[in-house]
Amino acid sequence: MSRSILTFTHIEYHIHVFTGSQIMTSISEMIIRNQLSRETVQQAEQWAMKGLEVVIATRKASKEPIAICEVAYAVQLFNMASLRAVSSS
Repeated sequence: MSRSILTFTHIEYHIHVFTGSQIMTSISEMIIRNQLSRETVQQAEQWAMKGLEVVIATRKASKEPIAICEVAYAVQLFNMASLRAVSSS
């Protein structure tokens, strides 16, 4: 029984990481939707990078791939690429 509780806690932790990285992605999106300037793009990139760092740290700490972390990782990479595209134009 204690093993299932630990597993649930482990999964719950990864869900919180995914939610946290989603919030950071949403913040970065809201920043550039409000006003598009060099400064706001840099702020958005900082939020997106923090989300990516959180996901990378969680993936490294996990003994095996967790699907929700892999999704969060892909979303964060896409977000960073999108912001880089905006900053270069």
